[in-house]
Amino acid sequence: SSGGGEEPAARRGGGGGGSGGARAGPKAVPEQFRKALAAALREQAQAERREARERLCRDARRLGRFRRGLLGSDEAEQWEGGDEAGAIEALRARINEQRQFVDRNRKSLNGKKLPPAAEASTAGAGGGAATVAMSQEEIDEEIWEQRELCCSKLKAAERDEAELQEREKRLRWEREEYLRQSRTIEVEDHACFGHFPLLNGRYQLLRLLSRSTNATVYRVYDLCSPRFCMLRVHSLDPKTLDHAARCSVIARECEQIRDLKHSGLVALLDFFSLETAPPPLAAGSFATVWEHSDGDLLDMYLRRSGPLSEKEARGIVLQLLSTLRFVESRGQRLQGQDLRPGRLTLRGGEVKVAGAALLGQFRRGSTPASSSRALVRNSSSLTEVVAQDACASTCVAEAEAEAEDDILGDWVRGAVRAIGVTMHEILFNRPPEVQGPVATEPGASVQLPDQPKITAECREFLCKLLDSHRRLSVQEACNDPFVS
Repeated sequence: SSGGGEEPAARRGGGGGGSGGARAGPKAVPEQFRKALAAALREQAQAERREARERLCRDARRLGRFRRGLLGSDEAEQWEGGDEAGAIEALRARINEQRQFVDRNRKSLNGKKLPPAAEASTAGAGGGAATVAMSQEEIDEEIWEQRELCCSKLKAAERDEAELQEREKRLRWEREEYLRQSRTIEVEDHACFGHFPLLNGRYQLLRLLSRSTNATVYRVYDLCSPRFCMLRVHSLDPKTLDHAARCSVIARECEQIRDLKHSGLVALLDFFSLETAPPPLAAGSFATVWEHSDGDLLDMYLRRSGPLSEKEARGIVLQLLSTLRFVESRGQRLQGQDLRPGRLTLRGGEVKVAGAALLGQFRRGSTPASSSRALVRNSSSLTEVVAQDACASTCVAEAEAEAEDDILGDWVRGAVRAIGVTMHEILFNRPPEVQGPVATEPGASVQLPDQPKITAECREFLCKLLDSHRRLSVQEACNDPFVS
């Protein structure tokens, strides 16, 4: 059984965690070496935070200054100035100038098609002796040159517009990254995280990764089996009457989840109860230690890089279906929200599902995805994830569908449809639109965007996944010609 009573023995032995760390491993690490390593890691974490502050100061001039809008206003953050924004405005002005030049030239070309007699009379009326009437051939040649110049100007303007769109997209992403990094320092300072406590005698806390109402996630270093890990502290109220019983149930569930080994799941490494905990941790909480997975959240990757190709989408969907089939065969379950891009980690084409999604004791009674707020770090940054208005109705519909799946005991088909929603976001970089009342009728077709283009086979497979009335099983989805 897991518990905080193992901590003194773990510190004397220099290698054990709670009961969750009872497996064989490198535990005979000298105490002096562990202390020196922990001190070096704390210094490195402090240096990372100082470097982040300096980088924010350097980027402020290029990206501009931001100020938070009033609560309830349309714009949460408003940006002002910045060298990059100035360069973008200059490029936009140059594009407008080129297009105005083309419009003026095209209008002036209409007045050049005059007969030679009219041209000569015009020149004579002006009294200029040096003015010579232009022949029709010369007029046609000049018109041709001006038309070629206009075509060249238009092509240059099109290239500049493509560059303008790319720079605007990159500026938006860099500003979002700037906000995440600034919130990193702000949240860590607010959490009184500067003293970097050591948990269970072996886990050295380094950086705050995410914070929500129910859990806080840290990047830690395991001093006994030297490696980086993710430590999730689940908030539990120690004053409840069934606190000890609930901790025992959670420990048994963690034992089962730790035996699940799959390439698509983040592995559970250890777990223990925090009867007493240093600040900023709360006493009576429960801690789980997970495999450290580098990479970007899939939704952040899509916002930065745009939609993926059909081949990449098929590979990601195959991985998710394989993970879902493995979880179902082991008697566990995943919610549909855990298969959405905001919960998936992508690195080098490999996608991983958070193993914490399997913890049913913490999943019950959690805040619905449509109204939850969380601070999430990605690539050494922290961001506040709030459901967007554009997809709020989609999240509500999915939450209602998941509740119906719980009643019917058929959660797998709801998870398969969630994979279809994820595939739609991968291909089109936005969630599927909520259809009108006509689409709620059985057999109604799912409307997909026209751009970017996808094959008919891919379109048919995606429509099957998104069809809420057909509701494919995992095996039926895996047997589809598109993925088989």
